[in-house]
Amino acid sequence: MDFTGDGITDILSGCYWSDDPDCPEGNAQAGYIYVLAGNEDGSFSEAKPVLTAEEKPLTNVPLSRERLENYDTDNIEFANICTAQFAADYDGDGDLDLVVGEFGSKFYLHLNSAKSSASAPVFADKPKLLDVKLPDQHSGPHLVDWDGDGDLDLLSGSSSGSIYLSTNEGSATKPKWADFECLIEGDGGWSQSVDDDTELKPCHGVRVCVTDFNRDGKLDLIAGDATTIERKVPGLSAEKAARLRKEYEAEMQPIQAEMQKIYEKYEKEMKEMKEIQGTRNEDAATELREKVEEETEELSEKMMALQEKEKLFSNSTMTGHVWVYLQK
Repeated sequence: MDFTGDGITDILSGCYWSDDPDCPEGNAQAGYIYVLAGNEDGSFSEAKPVLTAEEKPLTNVPLSRERLENYDTDNIEFANICTAQFAADYDGDGDLDLVVGEFGSKFYLHLNSAKSSASAPVFADKPKLLDVKLPDQHSGPHLVDWDGDGDLDLLSGSSSGSIYLSTNEGSATKPKWADFECLIEGDGGWSQSVDDDTELKPCHGVRVCVTDFNRDGKLDLIAGDATTIERKVPGLSAEKAARLRKEYEAEMQPIQAEMQKIYEKYEKEMKEMKEIQGTRNEDAATELREKVEEETEELSEKMMALQEKEKLFSNSTMTGHVWVYLQK
């Protein structure tokens, strides 16, 4: 779409998280919304974060001033990561607004207050929270007139692979969202064990798009996912594969339990270290990490050796699919 108002098509993209050196208050765990501005020759400029009227990166909630370590789950603000945006005229005033999803189940509305659709968008620092929640995680909005009544409805993929619909019970200028209903049920996990690919379902982290795929005048669903597919080794009977898996899990579970005990033993100490005067003692933290790694080293080696046995009965493939659901 033409997001910047210059008559040229642009690209918008969310992200899991980013660290933008041009934004001093940036956060390594803030998934900015990026715009790749289109050029007259058909190329696109370098990706830049969408900014608010105050020249700050557009985010669902305010950024922390403290730069976080990679995946610091004690301090991470999940509303700002795994962002997925959709640009649409939410309030019917003729310009493009942004509805943004997150790691969790909420949706945030960033209204565009530009003077016209031919102007660059203007967003306030604080968005509005939509009064509907996904019954899952990884909210990924897609707005379209699904039921043909003239207003925008809200669809979303999810972490479980399911696809959901919230019907607009309001109007084209003042949407009112019904509770989500499940249109397509996903697998619900990160991996799938199948003997036949016809048993596959949409798996983790589904994002959805709506279009008339077969050009029959009806809206269809297209969804992309990520998954690990586990298939038994060719030539191996189902019974033997099941027996070998049971033996493998019986050996693996006590190793995993011992690893968990070690992590739990140091969990409190690691948390307290982060909270000291609101700062981190880097030397002590490094020493503690090394201590944990030393205590888990032998167990890690056993786990890696045991994982080789898994290849005797199972082939694992990390992949993703594009699913097409044609409306009847």
